[in-house]
Amino acid sequence: MDNHSDSTVVGPSLVPKLEILRGAGAGSKISLKFKTRLGREADNDVVLADPRVSRYHCQITFEDGKWLLTDLGSANGTLLDGLPVSVPQPLSHGSQVQVGETILAFVDPMDEKEHPINPSMTIIGGKIPPIAKPKSAPAASDSGNVPRMVWIAGGLILILMLAVAGIVLWQGKTPAAPPVAVQPPESTPAATQIAAPIAEPPLALKFEDDFSDSSSGWDDAFSKDYTKQYGNNQYHIEITTNNLVVWGLSNRNAADFEIEVEVSLQDSEPGNTYGLIFRYVDHNNYYRFDVSDDGYFLLSKFEAGEWQTLINWTPSAAIKQGQTSNILKIAAFGPEIAVFANGQELGRITDDTFQAGNFGFFASTFNGPHIWVSYDNLKLRTPAEQQIAVIPTIAATRPAPSDARLPDAPTPTPKTEGDTLPATPDVAEPAAPQPQTFAITATQTSTVTAEPPPVPPVETPAPLPDFVTRDQPPARGESQLPGKFIFPVYDAARGTYDIFRANTDGSEREQLFAAAGQPAANKTGNTIAYRSWQADKRGLIVQELGQADYWLFEPYFEAAAPVFSPNDDFFVYHSRAGRDTPALYRTLGTESQVLRRESIPIEGEMPAFTPDGRLVYKGCLNNACGLILTNLDGGAPQQLTNTPGDTAPAVSPDGATVAFMSNRDGDWEIYTVGLDGQNLQRLTTAPGGDGLPVWSPDGSRLAFVSNRDGFSAIWVMTPTGRRPHQLFALNGSIDGIVQVDTAHSFGWLEERIVWTP
Repeated sequence: MDNHSDSTVVGPSLVPKLEILRGAGAGSKISLKFKTRLGREADNDVVLADPRVSRYHCQITFEDGKWLLTDLGSANGTLLDGLPVSVPQPLSHGSQVQVGETILAFVDPMDEKEHPINPSMTIIGGKIPPIAKPKSAPAASDSGNVPRMVWIAGGLILILMLAVAGIVLWQGKTPAAPPVAVQPPESTPAATQIAAPIAEPPLALKFEDDFSDSSSGWDDAFSKDYTKQYGNNQYHIEITTNNLVVWGLSNRNAADFEIEVEVSLQDSEPGNTYGLIFRYVDHNNYYRFDVSDDGYFLLSKFEAGEWQTLINWTPSAAIKQGQTSNILKIAAFGPEIAVFANGQELGRITDDTFQAGNFGFFASTFNGPHIWVSYDNLKLRTPAEQQIAVIPTIAATRPAPSDARLPDAPTPTPKTEGDTLPATPDVAEPAAPQPQTFAITATQTSTVTAEPPPVPPVETPAPLPDFVTRDQPPARGESQLPGKFIFPVYDAARGTYDIFRANTDGSEREQLFAAAGQPAANKTGNTIAYRSWQADKRGLIVQELGQADYWLFEPYFEAAAPVFSPNDDFFVYHSRAGRDTPALYRTLGTESQVLRRESIPIEGEMPAFTPDGRLVYKGCLNNACGLILTNLDGGAPQQLTNTPGDTAPAVSPDGATVAFMSNRDGDWEIYTVGLDGQNLQRLTTAPGGDGLPVWSPDGSRLAFVSNRDGFSAIWVMTPTGRRPHQLFALNGSIDGIVQVDTAHSFGWLEERIVWTP
């Protein structure tokens, strides 16, 4: 691809679209992804309200530089230009696809202006006349050519003048030491923003790639949430879920260098970013250069698993906005690092954390679940005496799904004379966190209501591969959530839980109590109630942080899940002392007593307080089991939900909503319901286990524990389930049986996480 072609730098998106010519939504256009599925079901990429369309009718895929239409065994078949599709068929501009009574046209933006789609030309049962294309472009009128030629000539003259001026300035000036984090003022014209060169020439071109050869060494991979692959003489990264980062590495080690690449944002929802990763040492140590679709950039580093901002989000007129192309460049020589867009310096910093490493490209989603970016015309220059080394692939190539006919990535081979084999830096990838299973532990809550058939244990999803992560700097305008988390982590080697506290981003982690779990906190977060598993003080304890003194207010081993009252003046918990079914208890001074309803103990577990002093708990009422709301004296009981698997309730600070976890749909997920029992909503849908919800102190967020990526982590989302994203990994499981007391240990079903101010 010509690096100087105007068409590759500016212009509208080149992503093909489907235009609905007939049927529901006629006239609307839908951007295609690498794999776009059409059908009636809600989880299709294109949902068609057509009774003659199958649940999963057909799909369009981008393969080996072509767009292909495939029928998915639909009941009524798929027609392409009036002919049935039995094997994958290529699409071209104007091709008409008929599914049921719906007709769609394939729109190629490259041909759309010259050959617009005419909805009146829809056909049924016959071949559409081909679109006639002229053999050569018609000559433009003189009046149209003169301004264009003037602009081109003027641009060439300006470029020549700038080049001459740059040479003169360089020859007569000794480079000064660059300042830390310098950004050119936005009001200064690009032609006058002349900074000291970051390195002395000469530089030699050591590696280049136009991605026409799929064996040039970039890794590819496929899953339901992302794709990265060669195609159409470019390297593509596409993501179809939110809060995910996917990168492709060159698998070459470089120390001092200039790297330049043409980056095209093919399609994206607002707020997502793309750019370059460089001096990549391992999964937890590298630099990252972000660019957004609305003209902002960010320079940051990920060191020892924690983000640090080097240049904060900054707007620049040099960055072209929207679905277009930008020439991005990084110059890194020793500790001096500068970033550029379209030939203009954006900013520079001095940082010597990482001196060498791999480099590559990334795409990143935040709120919006879709981004598609392509990369082309990569050039890497280094000092003439420096060599770059090919690295054995860190991110292993993963096979395509069985229904995707995509070429396998061959073994990487050197592409330029600067490559050498196989000098690998002494870098060890960190071991992936050990996956665990969130077991479905059945706890009897009623002797009169039959439990449903047992649900099989939830399979823990495989951990994310090394080239995919949830770790990324905050989105622009997003600040760190306030407060701290208190949470238990199971130590499999010791067979017990420990309680930790950390900031909401996982930093400043500290152990509060050993051999302890089921934490609760008072309003200030300075006093903790918990379940102690230590042999010499087993039971329920309350203790002020930083103090050695504690109060063992319930010595029975069967007691669990304590909570503070709204005024922090007593505790409620559940216990199996003297009974098979747990019952609710409260403290009265130094004593405890069972809660009763009409002189009968209230059977239930996992209690939570409402702000006005009522209780929500897992239990049964009138032979129906689920979540129950009651006064502390047992009066005015109300059934909120009617599924026995509903548990771990958490009441919002405004007292209007209860969040809880349930396996009612065969998998542990987070739900909410109004305190009046209305408006039941499921908030999470990911595979694996999601549970133990907790509200932020201000009620604006819901946090929960999830193992959807193959390890336990604390996630957060809005109260309506929007923008779920990982905050930090727990570095251990949330689910385990305490070995010193297996009879009274019920794993994560009796655990809690706490969000304190």
